[in-house]
Amino acid sequence: MGVKGLHAYVDQCCGEALVNVNLNQLARQYRKQHGRQPVLVIDGMALLRKFYNPVIPWVYGGEWLELFERIQAFLETLKNADIKPVFIFDGVVEQSKRATWLDRRKKERRLVSQVFEHIKRTGRHPEKRHYHIPPCISGCMNKALKVLGAEVSRSSIEADKEIFQYYKQHQCFGVLSHDSDFLIYDVDNYFASETLDFKTLHVKMYNKQVLCRHLGISRQLLPLLACILGNDTISPNSLTRFHHWVTGIPRDGRLKFQTTVPCCADFLASHGTNQLSERLIYDVEGQAFRFPGMQGVFQQVIHDYTSTDEYVPIQPHRQEAAVQSAKHKDYVHPQSIKGRELLQAKNAPLARHQEILEVIIKRNHMASVKKVLRCAETDCNMSFEDDSDRNMPSAALVLRPIRQRVYGVLFGVGSGTDPSEDKAEAGSNSGTRLVVRGQRCKQYYAYAGYSLKDPDVVAATPLDLSGGTPSLEDIWVKSEDETLHLRQQAVISCLHCNIDETYLLETLPRRYLALCCLVHYFVKNGPDTMMRECDVDAFIAQAVCIGLHTARSIWNLRVSWGLKSVIEISKLYLKCSYL
Repeated sequence: MGVKGLHAYVDQCCGEALVNVNLNQLARQYRKQHGRQPVLVIDGMALLRKFYNPVIPWVYGGEWLELFERIQAFLETLKNADIKPVFIFDGVVEQSKRATWLDRRKKERRLVSQVFEHIKRTGRHPEKRHYHIPPCISGCMNKALKVLGAEVSRSSIEADKEIFQYYKQHQCFGVLSHDSDFLIYDVDNYFASETLDFKTLHVKMYNKQVLCRHLGISRQLLPLLACILGNDTISPNSLTRFHHWVTGIPRDGRLKFQTTVPCCADFLASHGTNQLSERLIYDVEGQAFRFPGMQGVFQQVIHDYTSTDEYVPIQPHRQEAAVQSAKHKDYVHPQSIKGRELLQAKNAPLARHQEILEVIIKRNHMASVKKVLRCAETDCNMSFEDDSDRNMPSAALVLRPIRQRVYGVLFGVGSGTDPSEDKAEAGSNSGTRLVVRGQRCKQYYAYAGYSLKDPDVVAATPLDLSGGTPSLEDIWVKSEDETLHLRQQAVISCLHCNIDETYLLETLPRRYLALCCLVHYFVKNGPDTMMRECDVDAFIAQAVCIGLHTARSIWNLRVSWGLKSVIEISKLYLKCSYL
């Protein structure tokens, strides 16, 4: 979401702040001025919407070759312009933004429900207004970029923060994204990803000086404007009363960004200063909330926008607040970096080694793996499922036994420890403050009947290998030659595959190993209504025949619509293949 209504306001009411530029020309100027190669930091999820757009018949979730060719062509264009791209994808959901994340998942769930209703009613491909990026396509794009040699990573904090930090620390050329937070961050060249022409590199750039002149405030006050408009940390709903007051709109009237944005800017300008001071932050926060429960949030948010250093709460000015703070000299704001680390340390799994974390970071393993090891928590964006269909189980439930064994490897269950005395059943959330200890993990994975308000608590389980669960040291620290066979065994065991191991590893071509294990898992663990014989044939056929096609020939294939079960199975396969 970014800053509530700000992007829409700039696009519709301040068009002069959008300037047509060419990345190739700007890169040449940058190289001449600074004497180094321009580095463009790219928001991976924002660009994904350009690569994988509604023009593609997206509902089945494939189109890998077309996606790959588009990415390859774009990287070649950047290479010819001597621009180094660095792609950063969302990796984690910070606790301060969990409520916003939940709201988005609920909206997506309603959208997916509309998609399936359309398919069942018309038997046709969903309309453009129903467009929804299929699950795990971001993972496919991530892998494609790595195969093509691009620098790519999953963020270990919120992606926009990590992009900003990378931009500042490496003195980058600019940021390509579609997130209004970058109108607030100290980023000189913020390019609108949705306007990018992949072939010519023409794009629109936001001019912040023009925007500030239009709003009548200084650039230094933009972070405070973001606070009183609302963003992913400060819920706009908590500011509703303030917005009605500052706009003069009655409480039963509808707030619109065309009015709210300029009125909030005028409110800041009325304080008679262009400088962002502690006094101004404190006063504006008090006027915006008018109750003490949110005290200090503005300071945290402004720090996130303006600094790459660790957040330390600023002492409030008012005497009574200062006295209260003095009673708690060791207080650490729960949403500061230090506070989050302390909280994570309390709930972290018992088996964890710094050496392993360093290896994971160095090899750029999935951010979700880092998060499980650091704080025993994981989450996943929306699944593409028909909640009304009881014959097709949710991916979250079908894949849970696989995840439990993956947690078993990460937590060392069955490799010298006995988790039998410390078990937790799935779904054991009580609505009260949840503390996870031992060999368990908190999960936020959507499925029918689960509100996502509190996490499911899932117990890790050991692998069924003769030597027990291998240690992370054996899998990741030792050389690949030493551990290749052990890794393959661990993958097969995590997938609950009891097909003869010798046949799988020595007879079957390696490129078909994951396919066979996954389809075997679906047939073995899913209900009879989940996988028909023709579905198994289809999975095998697409794997064997894909090499005979080009992106253009696949585009020309005609598919019979109305096969709702096929859509759900294909999405389930994608989700499992990226697990």
